[in-house]
Amino acid sequence: MVYSGKTRRRRPGAPVAALIVLMIAATVPVIAADTNAVLAEPVPPQQEEATDAGKEAEEGPQASDAQRVVIVLDKGGEIVMELMPKEAPLAVERFTLLVNDGFYDGLKFHRVESWIIQTGKKDTDLEPIEGEMFFQDLKHDKGMVGMARLVDDYDSATTQFYIIKECKAALKGEYTIFACVVKGMDVVANVKKGAKIKEIRFAE
Repeated sequence: MVYSGKTRRRRPGAPVAALIVLMIAATVPVIAADTNAVLAEPVPPQQEEATDAGKEAEEGPQASDAQRVVIVLDKGGEIVMELMPKEAPLAVERFTLLVNDGFYDGLKFHRVESWIIQTGKKDTDLEPIEGEMFFQDLKHDKGMVGMARLVDDYDSATTQFYIIKECKAALKGEYTIFACVVKGMDVVANVKKGAKIKEIRFAE
């Protein structure tokens, strides 16, 4: 990864060794962006508390008038996400730049597990952005979208993002959430590893 020269930021008051021990003891799931990180799913070269019942549980957190993007899968299906610029201005700015550049078009979901799907790729040309998780009070509920990062560095997110398929309360405050799925959680639930993204575009 390329860094700005600043010291890596870790959670205040938690020595790295202690943090790792606590994570292992609590079996906290890891959403790592580094292809060499512990528990991270390798990115193929080049391609490289529960929500409310009813509709909200089916489609993700409740919608508003915020800007939305659409993930169009190559073999059919769309996932509509609502961005959260107030909660994560840096992450939304980076994601918007990448979408406008067509960065994700043609990439695959390289990590698919029972609770998460993840895409993006390891990129050494982009400066990592500062983590915004310490300023958020957002849960990793079904449908939430966040930025993956290095296991030991809160300020290392670049391009990889994930969508939560089932609530993971232990992740609160560990990763920056920047969007939520408002339509297409049924599509998210059926995404297979290697599923290709045709395009990500802004909703009209």
